[in-house]
Amino acid sequence: MIGTRAEAEEVEAIASSSPLAVSFLGKSSLMDIPQMALRSLACVGNDTGPTHMCAYSGVPVTAIFCHRTRKSAITACRITNLISPGSIEEITVDQVWSTLVPYLSLNLSGKNDHDASC
Repeated sequence: MIGTRAEAEEVEAIASSSPLAVSFLGKSSLMDIPQMALRSLACVGNDTGPTHMCAYSGVPVTAIFCHRTRKSAITACRITNLISPGSIEEITVDQVWSTLVPYLSLNLSGKNDHDASC
């Protein structure tokens, strides 16, 4: 989990809800993101630089967009773009989770290769 101080409450709530989530709030910089991605099971994010950086490092990514930012959808390997017809809040946790399950089951079985060549 990464984010800014303004997102501290949300980052810590998510990180504390799962043994698979680790908070790096205040412990990382943008330059750390590609290496962090390579050690991650997956990435979930919205239309931000870190999400794009994770996508191009080969980690499975679920990118969340509202209808206004759909033109920013990422075209990379192992990417799922969830585009809400309205506000971003309309995308459910279940929708996000369903995009991650295939990748998480592969990674948890010991096949954690982030081969950017697909």
